[in-house]
Amino acid sequence: MKYTDFEKDARGGRVGLGYNFTKFVNGAVSLRADDTSILALSGTIPSWNVQQEIDKGLQKTRSIGFNVTRNTTDRFIDPSRGSVQSASLEYAGGPLLGGDSHFVKYFLNAKWFRPVTATTTFSYNVLWGT
Repeated sequence: MKYTDFEKDARGGRVGLGYNFTKFVNGAVSLRADDTSILALSGTIPSWNVQQEIDKGLQKTRSIGFNVTRNTTDRFIDPSRGSVQSASLEYAGGPLLGGDSHFVKYFLNAKWFRPVTATTTFSYNVLWGT
């Protein structure tokens, strides 16, 4: 993928298993592995931050993720009423997973859908992550 001042070369994948706890609540666990390199674009001088990433060379990320979702919408695609709440955690690196990346990601997300007319739906979304 080309950006304005660098190119990103990445390969990898994710595999996971999920389970429906109830009609509305499901959970999943996943494993991710990817290898990423940041490359300079020909004819450009990379910024100091980009050059630091280029100097790192191939970066390996190995992570495990957990996700819980509650979905009470009336339709999976194009809902008009109900809500969706989800919480996720991704942990990368450490002595168990290895790799070059070490981080913890948390996300909380909530979406609500309310019909306004027969053909119009009002929705809003709240997302928090760190």
